[in-house]
Amino acid sequence: MGKKKDKASYYQIIDDDTESAPPQAFLSFPAPDDAGTSSVTAEPSALRGDLFGGPPQSHEILIQDPAEGEPSNGLKTSNRHRRRWDHIENLDQFFTRVYEYHQRGGFWCMFSSELFSLFQFIFVVCFTTFLLQCVDYDILFKNKLINRNKTTIADALIESCASQFHPFIVLALLLAAVFWVFRAVRLMYQMIQHREISNFYNNALKISSQDLDNMTWHEVLQRLRQMQPELELIINRSELTELDVYQRILRHKNYLVAMVNKGMLPVKFELPFVGQVSFLSNGFKLNLEWILFSGPWSPWKGPYALRDEYKNREYLADLAVQMDSIIFWTGVANLVLFPVIFLYQILYSFFSYAELIKREPGALGMRRYSNYGRYYLRHFNELDHELKMRLNRGYRPASQYMDMFVSRSAEIIAKNIAFVAGAFFAVLAVLSAWDEDVLQIEHVLTAMTVCGVIVVGCRVFIADENLVWCPEWLMNMIVAQVHYIPDSWKGHAHTDRVRQEFSQLFQFKVYYLLEELFSPVITPLALIFWVRPRARELVDFFHRFTVDVEGLGDVCSFAQMDIRKHGDPKWNGAEQDTQAADPVERVENRANGGKIEMSLIHFTLTNPVWEPPMDAAQFLNRLRENAERDLDHMKENQAVLGADNALLQSLTSLVPLQYPFQMSRLGVAQKVRGQGISQMEGPLRTSSSAQKPSSLLASLQQSGLLDHSVLGGSVMGASGVQQSLSSALPVAPILDGAAAEMSLHALYLHELHGQRSRLRDYGSMTFNQSTPSHQPPSSTTRDDRQLWAVPEHSMMARGGRLHLVDESTNERDEDDAPSVFRSS
Repeated sequence: MGKKKDKASYYQIIDDDTESAPPQAFLSFPAPDDAGTSSVTAEPSALRGDLFGGPPQSHEILIQDPAEGEPSNGLKTSNRHRRRWDHIENLDQFFTRVYEYHQRGGFWCMFSSELFSLFQFIFVVCFTTFLLQCVDYDILFKNKLINRNKTTIADALIESCASQFHPFIVLALLLAAVFWVFRAVRLMYQMIQHREISNFYNNALKISSQDLDNMTWHEVLQRLRQMQPELELIINRSELTELDVYQRILRHKNYLVAMVNKGMLPVKFELPFVGQVSFLSNGFKLNLEWILFSGPWSPWKGPYALRDEYKNREYLADLAVQMDSIIFWTGVANLVLFPVIFLYQILYSFFSYAELIKREPGALGMRRYSNYGRYYLRHFNELDHELKMRLNRGYRPASQYMDMFVSRSAEIIAKNIAFVAGAFFAVLAVLSAWDEDVLQIEHVLTAMTVCGVIVVGCRVFIADENLVWCPEWLMNMIVAQVHYIPDSWKGHAHTDRVRQEFSQLFQFKVYYLLEELFSPVITPLALIFWVRPRARELVDFFHRFTVDVEGLGDVCSFAQMDIRKHGDPKWNGAEQDTQAADPVERVENRANGGKIEMSLIHFTLTNPVWEPPMDAAQFLNRLRENAERDLDHMKENQAVLGADNALLQSLTSLVPLQYPFQMSRLGVAQKVRGQGISQMEGPLRTSSSAQKPSSLLASLQQSGLLDHSVLGGSVMGASGVQQSLSSALPVAPILDGAAAEMSLHALYLHELHGQRSRLRDYGSMTFNQSTPSHQPPSSTTRDDRQLWAVPEHSMMARGGRLHLVDESTNERDEDDAPSVFRSS
């Protein structure tokens, strides 16, 4: 049997942000087949599979024939409708296309989208050529007179302009034609694959295209899991878990999320009068993905397996030299292609945004999450639609938070500039309304347009007159949705430092456009002078943080959500990893900012039937038990005003006590179907009874604390506790139960982490100032074990793993703001 070709070259990368982004088409070429892939020994057809735990080479879906009452053998005949599925050599690609098919609305939506993208490319090339070579601008601007009283469009066109094309234009058209043919062939291949996915949905999953808008991804995933025993998509496993599918779709993106979390990305540099700037444009990201994942010289030898040399420490030095060379020549290639890419970026941006700017000049003053922000805020094993919906929910409070910070000096200047520009605009508008011949005067219309743009642009620097200053509350609203903020932001949301750091995650759209526009210029320089010196770090990262999972292949170890290995004891209260004897190595193995803990909670809530491993289950149990204890204290009116009740602090941190909102429907989702339901996270919950017993929202609702009659005679009175609880999460109505549940868990976990940090700091102070060195610190407040409800006799209490220590070292705390956030 001959060599088996890799299909990694056709791996479909789901872009994080397709919103108005110029396509980086010039660098998205497929990788050639890896010549180093070993041959596969022939096996019986029933057991034949790939080297990385992939599927068998041939599948037959047995479909019941209603006419004969027996299953068919998978072959289409005159009296049987049968489909044959075989040669699924790349399960990563297969599951990715299954996911894309659901999210993009079916075959015809995908086909029309790709077809119009080809048409758009032709239009940009042809229209640009027409404007450059076929228009006589002297006649158009009346610099050249003609023997007519009225100039027409035909008079401004050059006859037989095609015969007078400049040689450079001819060369550019030939290159564009070759590239367009390549994209057209690639589109045909992709459509064939998508048609197969359509057949898979219709025949295997029994889901028609009309039903896609009425199904969540969770429902599609459950259908896939039900078909696993019959199809044996993973041949050496009897069951297909949600984590298997997620990690195949997000195999490479989990690595990028981990690199951002560990501070290896993005590019950081200083700009005069601006400060520190992060750079992670779409073009730069595509280059990184090509170098690290999909290129012929990438560390991967197939869709599932890392090259063996990366798993052997003896070869790391040589691999670092190879990686250095690959990055250098990729940067050189970008320099060579720079003129073509830069010209296309300019043309695409102009055609895309010129009409928008004319119609809504203030659109560029709006904000969006940067590419860096999307990776910084992304959970491990979080699909694109889950991230998109989460960030969309946090968009409004994030915009309101950033809009509160207005420079008073800039506001004064902007008001006066807007006054002058508005005066000019008003006079010209009145004169034009009085006599339309005013518009015939040269540049009058241009002057009116420029004045209008200036007035709208100045509004960005002018504060809203109805503004209410509440930065901490808005930051809590942001945390409830985006889930991640550095510890140094807590209590300092009012400062300009936090605003500047958050602006790198939530940038002006005009900054995004400038970043993409100048990406062809910055990307080769960033590759050569910033990424290249870090080649050894990239090689070490793949060596240290890659694990081989049976039936799945090599994946990022952080994506396994291993609490013991990569979790932070300050976030989860668990024992530290004993496999890493070196304390420095233990710290380096930890994910920063509670990423593992948050990702685990999010994945569990999004996929409630998934069974986590033992360490993860213990963490979730400790979290639930602690929440139940805090809830019992609230019901018993104990420690209602205490700062050590993390659940109460989580609820009251969102809305001040004097702003009541009705929350009697908390945790109850409405029955919603139709377009848009496919974007929801997790299962569609129709009642609180459908929630798991560990649900915090369900526990709050069942406790009766949300009713007006409960806690009316508490220490705070009827308008105290009841208002604080009823105002905590103003969601009306809750349509996505998993999202609301995750918001409360995120706030609760942050409160617990804050309490642990305060306990650690207090214990260190007591140890240093008032207790002998041989005695453990003591406190009248809840100690470290009480905070996580760890019994003295339990395994977690043995070995002294959870004790109060002084960690005030010179090293940066992983929970502090990353270096990219630090203001100079």
